[in-house]
Amino acid sequence: YLAGQAWQQIAEILPRLIDALAPSAQVGVIVDLYVELGSVYADRLERHDDAIEAYRDALALDPKNVLAQRSLASIYERTGQAEALLETTEAEIDNSPREVQLRRLGDIAAAWHEHQRYDRAADCWQRLIALDPSAVVGHEGLARTLRTSGQWIDLANALRTRVRRDPSTLTELGRVALGGGRPSRLGVGSSGWLLAFSDGRFQRWDGT
Repeated sequence: YLAGQAWQQIAEILPRLIDALAPSAQVGVIVDLYVELGSVYADRLERHDDAIEAYRDALALDPKNVLAQRSLASIYERTGQAEALLETTEAEIDNSPREVQLRRLGDIAAAWHEHQRYDRAADCWQRLIALDPSAVVGHEGLARTLRTSGQWIDLANALRTRVRRDPSTLTELGRVALGGGRPSRLGVGSSGWLLAFSDGRFQRWDGT
């Protein structure tokens, strides 16, 4: 069948082979067969829904399988399934070494923000900060996401945490929180709230 490129027949044989081998074969063998099946569906038969199912079956057995993750992401990209693509890419990053997570989490967070999935964006920014508390891009990204989504209490708490670590960032982060404005003075109120003096009045960063 391979020699004759009989892809439809191969797509029919591989599931039966998987069922026959599953009770005794090593997990890695079954995973490879699912990935091969997904490849046949996606690249030879253009049966994208079946390919997605095959790759998901592979990942159910081996969530860290890079080939299955990337193949699944490729299908989502080809078929315009943006949020599913982000989900899969984020899962791949989660299973990557720390340096890869540091390099790519910000991109995923920004993409979630663009798609107005502010909860997912904030989660990615927070994970980036947890990996590297000094990551300015993470703190600025989190502040921007929380401000855009109107989560003023969470924004105030996030900025207070950042300023406690590095007071020199107060003005810089304050501008992010105020939407790019230029407050003339920043400080901490008696109750612990961050305050910005702008347009002739103090604003508390919970939106009041």
